[in-house]
Amino acid sequence: MTVKAQAFIESVVPGLQQIEIPDAAFLIDNEATGQKVLFDLGVRKDYWNLPPVLLSLLARGVSVTSLKTQNDITEILEDNKIDLGEICMSWY
Repeated sequence: MTVKAQAFIESVVPGLQQIEIPDAAFLIDNEATGQKVLFDLGVRKDYWNLPPVLLSLLARGVSVTSLKTQNDITEILEDNKIDLGEICMSWY
């Protein structure tokens, strides 16, 4: 994801007006209980299905200027043989 630096810092350095931000998701697996919790801070692959208010912000280039991801978190988990039904998910 590419965002405008001014969304995070006050004094933007010339030539560094945009910042690349990685997606992140954290899967915490309690081996003693078998419980799993996922904190998903990632971008959805089908961003065009976001609510209209968010799509309008993206279209105007407000803060986020570029959005691209290869895989959804569900695809990554399934590719790694993790049962989605066993996870309590939390989205940012």
